[in-house]
Amino acid sequence: MKKNAFFILFTCFFLLSFALAPSPSLAKKPFRTLALKAAGAENNKAAKINNDGIRHFSAKHWTESGEFFEDALKVDPNLAEAHFNLALVHHKKNRHKEAAEHFKKAAELASDDSRIQNSEILKEHIK
Repeated sequence: MKKNAFFILFTCFFLLSFALAPSPSLAKKPFRTLALKAAGAENNKAAKINNDGIRHFSAKHWTESGEFFEDALKVDPNLAEAHFNLALVHHKKNRHKEAAEHFKKAAELASDDSRIQNSEILKEHIK
């Protein structure tokens, strides 16, 4: 009886440890694909449009979110977050040349923004 109880407890512990352990790929995913909010949206039209596009991006509405990020860039062509986010959209649509162009522009415009400079997906596109 004690052997069976030990075996059952050990098996439960073993299975539970795998179920609760974070997956390495899941841990990286939000960092790799998270669209970036722009600061000052209450006073900056381009930042507000960019931030509105993030809702569509989060819902995987690639075309709609891309339109928001493009509109943000029409208002402010130097909004690094919009370039970064538009690059993510292009990546999602397998338009890697366009993604690389916007990632490069985002990196140029935001040399002091660690969210952009440390982005793995940006680094993969501008090798």
